[in-house]
Amino acid sequence: LLIILLCYLNLHSFKQEFKNIRKLTLIFLILIFLLAIFLRLFFIEHIFQVYNDGFALINVGEEFALNQKFAFCNSRVTIDCLSYYYNPWPPVMPFIYSLLFQTFGILNSVIFFFNSIIGSLTVVLLFFLTYTIFKNELVSLFAAFVLAVHPIHLNLSGSAALGIGSLFFLSFTLISFFVYLRKKTFSTGLLFFLSFLFFSQIRIENIFLIFFLIPFYLFSEKKAKFEKQFGKLLLVIILFFVLFSPLIANTLVGVDKSVPNWTLSLKDHYLSLKENFKSNIIFLFKSQSTHFIISFLFIVGFIVSFKDNRMLPFMYWLVFLFFFISSYSGGPFSLGSNYHYVLIFFLPFIVISAKGFQIMLNFLAEKQKVILLLVILFILLMWPFLQKDFIFFHEAHLHDKYIFVSNITHSFDSNCLFFYNSANVYDNSLTFSAITNHRVFDTATFRHSSLGVKQDYLLQIKRVDCKKFFSEQYKSSEDKTIFLDIWGLTLKGTLESVHRFSNSSFIFVYDLSNDLNVVSGAVD
Repeated sequence: LLIILLCYLNLHSFKQEFKNIRKLTLIFLILIFLLAIFLRLFFIEHIFQVYNDGFALINVGEEFALNQKFAFCNSRVTIDCLSYYYNPWPPVMPFIYSLLFQTFGILNSVIFFFNSIIGSLTVVLLFFLTYTIFKNELVSLFAAFVLAVHPIHLNLSGSAALGIGSLFFLSFTLISFFVYLRKKTFSTGLLFFLSFLFFSQIRIENIFLIFFLIPFYLFSEKKAKFEKQFGKLLLVIILFFVLFSPLIANTLVGVDKSVPNWTLSLKDHYLSLKENFKSNIIFLFKSQSTHFIISFLFIVGFIVSFKDNRMLPFMYWLVFLFFFISSYSGGPFSLGSNYHYVLIFFLPFIVISAKGFQIMLNFLAEKQKVILLLVILFILLMWPFLQKDFIFFHEAHLHDKYIFVSNITHSFDSNCLFFYNSANVYDNSLTFSAITNHRVFDTATFRHSSLGVKQDYLLQIKRVDCKKFFSEQYKSSEDKTIFLDIWGLTLKGTLESVHRFSNSSFIFVYDLSNDLNVVSGAVD
């Protein structure tokens, strides 16, 4: 609320910063925004992706909306939660999700649409951010267009991943920072300060934005000085401890110390860096994560930026983030597991690429050559969308996804029924008789999930047909064992007792036409 109020109070400062932008440029920006939102709402999949903890973040937001508890509900029966565990994620995005749930209803689609929208708005913010740096409308439009069609940002915009909201608030924080550097008023400084605190509590690594802000402050032509009045300084200190307390609490409990693992020895960090360095460099320049044109412009921009004080902080920040994330055990980038970590790289990466684009524009000073360059860049950047092996259509590039049973009921025969149950109701094990005593939903009326999110129920993609699944799994099985696929781990049990994995909730599928009466499950 304070950020919204300060945005209103500083509206004149923002208008002054961007008053020279031409109307024609704004029209092109609107077209780029419409392209971005079309791709994110209608082109990409809206789906959970395993290693982004999207379903867990929605769970925390839902629990806060329903029961005002900032915790992960481990087992739910309708609205009531049977057991909790401590929320291991920073608080900002689950809190925002809870507000959305209270406003629009508890639906997974609410979060998917929200991420699609703020992902598109980030494109607009990136335009204004690059304009504050270069004061060049064409360069700013180029940067906005690159993010609008960026494959990884697009793909994650259709999920509940933290990185999309993180990049949005990062862009806004940097804009408020640059406005403060120029205006040097207390209200603009306070807006930047609160934005930075808010951004820092989205992902734990966001706190390292400070390593960008300090050198930019030092390299700025006019040193930005905070208000010297003691009362205002005291207010800032108090606000810092009050508003930063949720993240401090999480960190003190220890849950946020595991990723990245702050307890690794220097030798372990060195070994992780040695293992990840080459592959991460290759990943940043792979065609499936970054278009080769952008990679080329980045290299040009990186080389010439050594002589530009405005660009040096972006270079230092990018290098710091790369070494920091690459030096711990969870730091290898890949399209299947940790590629959401790479999102934080793309803002400085695109800004430096925009610098390379500016150099190309200066080199091609003639208007006809500039227009030809723009046409060629547009065709090259849009060309991947016409290819079948683009990232969205290539399942091999991603780890297991989850889909909604309620969206694929046509794939199940009439004998395939769904049982809603929770594993920890039965003291570490589930018997077949206990399962059959639970509520049954047929494919037409199935409306609940183990997350408590109405209308959507999670099931792994490969389970698309009861009979087919059973016949493939059990035709050679003499002991009638069943298999539960849990986050890639296969557990075996008998029909009489299915041991739960940790405290997870399961989806049970029962085929009435099968003599074995087999059940199968997938975690929420």
